[in-house]
Amino acid sequence: MKLQVEITRQDFSDFMMHHFVQNRLGKTVAIGLACLIGLLYFSNKDKPDFDFGINLITAAVYCVIYAALIYFPLRNTRKIPAENGAFLGVKEYDFTEHEILCADKDASGRYNWSAVKKLTESKKAFYLYVDNNMAFVIPKRALHNEAGVEAFRAYVKERTGLN
Repeated sequence: MKLQVEITRQDFSDFMMHHFVQNRLGKTVAIGLACLIGLLYFSNKDKPDFDFGINLITAAVYCVIYAALIYFPLRNTRKIPAENGAFLGVKEYDFTEHEILCADKDASGRYNWSAVKKLTESKKAFYLYVDNNMAFVIPKRALHNEAGVEAFRAYVKERTGLN
């Protein structure tokens, strides 16, 4: 199966957002909640009565600020890759029975299917992870239609044994 895909800044941003949600969101939420509980505890420990309204407003403001501090840096990740770097641009993939061949304007590579450690999928792309933070990004638009998406998903699962 041969594919030619163009990886855009939006594809990179989508990958970073997907990676964060899949791998770090739970831990980030747990840390945020622990900090909120600590904030509420220390702001109320010397007060004789608990003012529910003030604490609710404090918690809401804290949650909005915390979410913004996570969201905006993630949204701005599309600015990270260099125009002439290795991530953006046209990539050619040849998915064979035993390996994945990839090439772009500056480089080429060969990966055995065993190098794919994890397969994840979003609404817009497939991510074939070959390391903790490194993946082949295959936008679904390169597969042309839902039948192509289903065929690619089945093909990769068959070759990798991943679900």
